[in-house]
Amino acid sequence: MNLSGVLAPVPTPFDDRDQVDARKLTAAFARWVKGPLTGFVILGSNGEAALMDEEESDRVIAVAREAVPRDRTFLVGTGRESTRATIAATKRAAALGADAVLVRTPGFYKSQMTTAAFVRHYTAVAEDQEFSPLRPLVDWLDYNGFAVVTKPLKEFTDAQGRRRVKGNMDIELAIDVMELADSVDHIVIFSGDGDFRRLVEAVQKKGRRVSIVSTIRTQPPMVADELRRQADNFIELDDLRPTIMREGGPRSANHHQPAPQPAPSNSDVASSLRSVRSRNPRLAGPA
Repeated sequence: MNLSGVLAPVPTPFDDRDQVDARKLTAAFARWVKGPLTGFVILGSNGEAALMDEEESDRVIAVAREAVPRDRTFLVGTGRESTRATIAATKRAAALGADAVLVRTPGFYKSQMTTAAFVRHYTAVAEDQEFSPLRPLVDWLDYNGFAVVTKPLKEFTDAQGRRRVKGNMDIELAIDVMELADSVDHIVIFSGDGDFRRLVEAVQKKGRRVSIVSTIRTQPPMVADELRRQADNFIELDDLRPTIMREGGPRSANHHQPAPQPAPSNSDVASSLRSVRSRNPRLAGPA
């Protein structure tokens, strides 16, 4: 998410009946997106957020999300006077496609708005585990037949007193691969972690082919050499850029491509994947 440059605060147009004018809002975005703006701020103070009910607010977010290209930062104001209402508005904004949210400081009961009260308010909003800008993606994958495995992050405080989070899906991925190994011909793992070399070897002993998708075109390479050598196929992630990059991303014509690296043909892997997916949809889930 890009927070540099100019993120324009968006006013909310209303019609003669004092209803949100979706047509005018869409037309305005059609003009604004032609310029070099980094992104847009929806339902800020310029957006008359304080004067709209929740249904109107959600409608503005939905209309704006449809009009704003995915390569532009999309911020949504979700501040409310109560912590509960703020969390609820934040969840709805995430479900409607917000990249991030702006949470204003509650102020109606000004005399009670102490530092401790603000800390409790913002901590509760930030730590609500159900809110994530990735939720729309997870919901889309689930709706389209992908088996998505999620896992809460673990939080801890380091020696310097800083709040940290950590988590990985290594065990879950390894278990799924071993469970699938008896019912598929070909497994594709999107990872460069060298710890998976032994997993790949174990699956190959069962007579299954394994492809690794990662990249050697970063410094240092993201894929461990031992994992790349163990796999039956190595697919360079950067070669897939024109196929999988999101709309509005950098065009391949403007992207500097290093000298091609020797690698097996991706067409064979794609063909195998189609065959495997038709028999076992679980393999279609992201690693």
